[in-house]
Amino acid sequence: MKKLFIKYLLILAFICNSEAYSHYIIVNIQNPLISLSKGELKNIFIGNSINWHNNKKIQIVDYNSESDVREEFSNKYLNLTPSKVSMIWLKVTLSGKVTPPKIFYKEKDVIKYISENIGAIGYINNKSELTSEIKIIEIKP
Repeated sequence: MKKLFIKYLLILAFICNSEAYSHYIIVNIQNPLISLSKGELKNIFIGNSINWHNNKKIQIVDYNSESDVREEFSNKYLNLTPSKVSMIWLKVTLSGKVTPPKIFYKEKDVIKYISENIGAIGYINNKSELTSEIKIIEIKP
């Protein structure tokens, strides 16, 4: 009985751990971008890259700092906590060279903004909310 209980706990732990957010990096359908490396994505989301390859301005879309989706994204793709990302943005914004990300609380608002702005980039964790004005880009290691 004890071994069965331990197996049950291990299975439960695996299931809970596998329910982490899946992130889909999205851009406007008119953006020619197909993929980014993880390093390029990080440079965009910490303000080091401000223009696309065609010199159009990048408009970053993010979630509020208390968002679980943002925390998962920041940890997975940026290797930073959301508070560290916020500190980086405060510093680069004060330089006057970079516009901080647009912050939203809901995924539908992220999608709406990106669908209306060709230079925007963001992320979601629910593909079913996508519209025809949005595309998912591949993130390479």
